[in-house]
Amino acid sequence: METKTTFAKFKQYFISGLAILLPVFVTLWVLKILFQISDGFLGDFINNYLYDEYGYRIPGLGILIMVSLIVLAGYLTNKVFARRFFPEIERWLMKFPLVRNIYPSAKQLSKFIFSESSKAKFNRAVLVHWPHQDCYTLGFIMNEDITYDLCAGGQKYYTVYVPTVPNPLTGFISFYKVEDTILLDMKVDEALKVIISGGVISPKVFKTQPPASPPSQP
Repeated sequence: METKTTFAKFKQYFISGLAILLPVFVTLWVLKILFQISDGFLGDFINNYLYDEYGYRIPGLGILIMVSLIVLAGYLTNKVFARRFFPEIERWLMKFPLVRNIYPSAKQLSKFIFSESSKAKFNRAVLVHWPHQDCYTLGFIMNEDITYDLCAGGQKYYTVYVPTVPNPLTGFISFYKVEDTILLDMKVDEALKVIISGGVISPKVFKTQPPASPPSQP
């Protein structure tokens, strides 16, 4: 009996310690990979030259160069000549077939992440029926404006983004009737934690707000 009790405590302590340390190890592992990729992307060429000529390398040189380029690009975008120059570069890049398929999506993703406009962000967390009528999933209202006369029905719809787990930057765009969306009394970042964690971090109760009242037809 005492052996079982000792083993149960050992198991409890092990799981508790793992729950605490695992996120730390995963975070350090991801940061290490990002450091190696960033440093290697721009720093290898210069570091190889320094090593061949002088016998030493500068750790973190690639990251320093990347940060400097980002700051320089941000500085230039606030200048009048750059506002005319960068669109010309974009038009030139769009002439290449492979770049033409990648660049627009990357630009949209960048605008979504860094835009200060509220229209480019998740506006409100909701529950909607997905993927079928008998279950619910978390979604986000992307546009507070109501779409009128969708499918010639004269009903009011929300544009709802249903993200995938654990990456909320990919998902599905759906159109739900206003009365079919359940508004949640939950901040957007709290809803994102639920999605990114795969439901591990989740409130015990989803508090809802009063049903949405669609505006009158203009």
